[in-house]
Amino acid sequence: MLNGDDLLAAGTVRLGVKLPALVAGCSLWAHPRVFQERRKLNPSGAWFPNTRRARNDEKRGEVVNGITLDDNSKANQAIKKAVFGSGVMPKRYSACHIWPKSCYDPRYHTCIANLVLLPVALASLTDHDSEVIACLKYRSFELYGWHPDDRPPPERPPGYPDGWLDPSFVSSKMWKDVPIAKRPLVGMSCDHGEQSIDDHFIADVLRSIIKNFDGHYEKIDRRKFREINGGRRIVALSARKNISGSYIFDVYENQIGFCRNSPSLLIFCFHESEYFRILPNPSDCMLLKNFTSYRNSRNGNMYRRFTFRETSSGSFSTGNASLDAIFYRGTQGIPYSF
Repeated sequence: MLNGDDLLAAGTVRLGVKLPALVAGCSLWAHPRVFQERRKLNPSGAWFPNTRRARNDEKRGEVVNGITLDDNSKANQAIKKAVFGSGVMPKRYSACHIWPKSCYDPRYHTCIANLVLLPVALASLTDHDSEVIACLKYRSFELYGWHPDDRPPPERPPGYPDGWLDPSFVSSKMWKDVPIAKRPLVGMSCDHGEQSIDDHFIADVLRSIIKNFDGHYEKIDRRKFREINGGRRIVALSARKNISGSYIFDVYENQIGFCRNSPSLLIFCFHESEYFRILPNPSDCMLLKNFTSYRNSRNGNMYRRFTFRETSSGSFSTGNASLDAIFYRGTQGIPYSF
């Protein structure tokens, strides 16, 4: 009797094709820092906690004992968001689970370290080819130091390939859900000049919140969306991180005045981090007046230095002022309520 697995194995040997090497060369993985940040929110690293694959006798979409039953939609969404954020999604790639049967465990169904994107033509290898499965297990362990709690750490399999794509090839930022990369904040160098950002940017930010926080926040009603997206100017400030781990904003005098006099939004963008902050109330900017003034030696402009440090609770604080800020961490958390 013909056996497809036998014919495939014979064909790959005859042609000199190594399936693990083929998978290594076109598999897409989330950056390890993304997984690290997910585990701060959820120890299992699941993008959608309390969600698992529905079995054949179960109906997807139902909630059983607090667990949402899924097909593969949430897993597909999780790994693509972890890899690409709000960027352009790949075509003809499928989300694949690395550890067999782990999709039925809510800890692992959307765990970023348990997911990889493979071209559609190769995706079934993760279910049927033992060599590919062994290599994917070890690659996940190599990247994330992760394995299911009830399984031993995988060993490096014979024939483990080189040539794996570096995750930074497609996922170099820890926080990509706000479309900053897609719409760069021009001029946000060390000068941090005032920015007038068109309505499309803030619309993209709000749409990103709606998309990524679905199920974790009160939806923004259309009236408020139009109100915010209705011809108001936006100030965006870019932060950099110093060697001590603090986030630094250099805020110029014209920005302080703009915040005080305009009913607008101030967006703090924490580049190379998973945070951003929205200040909806112009009076919040008044605390900037309390900071010491400095002069930029290159252009002579006066600015105030605004320094944040992360607290043990995950919020931000500064020694100069008390901040009861609302931050977005990853794609979950307590979102801003309009």
